[in-house]
Amino acid sequence: MTNLNSKNTEKIVGPSSSHETFTELFVSWLEKYSQVILALGITIFAIALVWLGYGQWMNYREKKASTVIYKLQSELDQLKSNFSKLEGEKKKSLDVDFMKTYGEKVHELKHAIYDYPHSNAAIIAALDLGTFLSKNKLTNQAIDLLKQLKVKNNETLAAMLDFKIATLEMDERNYKESLALLEKIGANKNYSFLHGEALVKKGLALQKLGQFERAREIFQRIGVEYPDSESSRLAKGYLRLMLLEQRKN
Repeated sequence: MTNLNSKNTEKIVGPSSSHETFTELFVSWLEKYSQVILALGITIFAIALVWLGYGQWMNYREKKASTVIYKLQSELDQLKSNFSKLEGEKKKSLDVDFMKTYGEKVHELKHAIYDYPHSNAAIIAALDLGTFLSKNKLTNQAIDLLKQLKVKNNETLAAMLDFKIATLEMDERNYKESLALLEKIGANKNYSFLHGEALVKKGLALQKLGQFERAREIFQRIGVEYPDSESSRLAKGYLRLMLLEQRKN
């Protein structure tokens, strides 16, 4: 009986002793690394606060940019509207002098865009202003404006910005520069909504650079990859014209 009781005692005492040893080791470990753990906790908390503050700051900047830029856009649109209502010699004289008609307001809008270069409001306004400048034979100014902007966390606007610059570069006959941007667009899966249009522009750029075989391949590829699209219709037309010109030569 004595031996049996002894064995039972061992079964009960053994695990309890082991548990106490683990607890002691854990407490000892906490004491040893308490300062490190505290520092790590404070660091994580500080990062969380900074991230939260950054997000709030960016939201504030976006709202501020929207307020300032949209006001200037509205004022420029009003100038356009007023100008469109003019007639005769007065309209003709102002049409010749773009800066006299729009210069001050364009200058103000540019500065507002530069003040908030990473905001969505600035990118959208710059794209619109770039089109306006280009239509008034100030394409180089439009390119300079757009190249100074960088899009953050908005793939759609980033794609539109690159595509707009590529288009303007083509208008200025800077075909190599345009081609580099178009290839960048084509290589980015997030820009897929522009791939068809980018390929059309790419084919035209290659044609202008005298790379007719590559241009032909691009135009034909569009017909295969985007058979029922506007890009396909344009590509077929451009290919037909290119082949006709080659036959004439």
